[in-house]
Amino acid sequence: MKCDMTNPTDSNNAAVADALPNAATPLVQQTGDSAAQVVQPTFIAAICVAYIACSAGLINFNKYTMSKDVFPFSVAMTCLHMTASSLFTLVLYCFTGQKLFPSMALVKENTADIYKKLLPLSVFFALSIWMSNEAYKYCSVPFLQMCKELNVVMVYMVGLLLMVESWNAQTVCILFVIMCGCTLSIHGEMAFNMTGFALQMSGQVCEVLKIILQQMVMQGCKLEPLTMVMVMSPLCLITLGIGLYVTWVPAIWVAMQTHWLLLIGNCCNAVLLNIVVASVIKYASGVSFVVCGVVKDVCIVSVAATLFGASISYSQVVGFSIAVCGVATYSIIRSMPSVAKEHGVFATLSSVLLNTSLKKTDRIRNDVESPPTRV
Repeated sequence: MKCDMTNPTDSNNAAVADALPNAATPLVQQTGDSAAQVVQPTFIAAICVAYIACSAGLINFNKYTMSKDVFPFSVAMTCLHMTASSLFTLVLYCFTGQKLFPSMALVKENTADIYKKLLPLSVFFALSIWMSNEAYKYCSVPFLQMCKELNVVMVYMVGLLLMVESWNAQTVCILFVIMCGCTLSIHGEMAFNMTGFALQMSGQVCEVLKIILQQMVMQGCKLEPLTMVMVMSPLCLITLGIGLYVTWVPAIWVAMQTHWLLLIGNCCNAVLLNIVVASVIKYASGVSFVVCGVVKDVCIVSVAATLFGASISYSQVVGFSIAVCGVATYSIIRSMPSVAKEHGVFATLSSVLLNTSLKKTDRIRNDVESPPTRV
């Protein structure tokens, strides 16, 4: 599933891949215009690079902003993100109408029913962002990013329990490899903090529940990403507003006045990430998104280690590499189910990454088969 709401914490990329079309087929088809054929790949490459830069930049930006000397108030910062997303989508909708928000007509027709379904989703969404941001105060960015690779395993396990996923030995083997890589990464953390780890894992549990619920809502109500952002952001803001009221201290307002320029930049980064993720979902192929996610994860960890001095052990490097490769493999296999079932994992990966040929009938069948239900 997961045409994600593109929240500022930027959840695991594999959770989005199955919402995209067939991995071998871009959403934007080539036209007869030669100029369009030249511009299209360039545009897709540009938005993919922008996605990687915005995502990696925001995660490291959040880490810096959440430091105790700047703005260590996770609920308040998340409220600012949701406020910025709400205002942005509202202004965009006022200027473009249903051109960019085609499913708003459905929202207007079934407002009460849709908001009733989205209310519990907003609670899990708000909790997941708050806990993830709070974890920045205790753990390094590389460690938290390595933990996030477990999302795909957790989503599949919950999906099995809720019977929205079916047992597949091939999938389980790939997920076992991912889990081993994540376990090695977590075990190799040199400055392990139990509070931060507990917050991160609790946030990921909420994220998984959000993903499952979002899958049901978006598929059932047929909401596209921008409309989902526009509808969900105010609901999340209300939920977070209650938490902000409970946890409010005068130091929050003082810090906002002191670091207002930095906070505006942080919110702009979050809104920009919303735009580019929606664009990648709309224009890129499944494989493009998966590759972007892999590069993004590597960039986040690399930037944190080289520019911000985060410590990474050798076992973490090995474990993270295994986990990232496993997530990429899982996403590609899930976007090409019929080919993977008939030809196996390695042949499918070769056909996608190395452009090797498979039987024509298999490719045609895979092209017309819809992606599996997946978060």
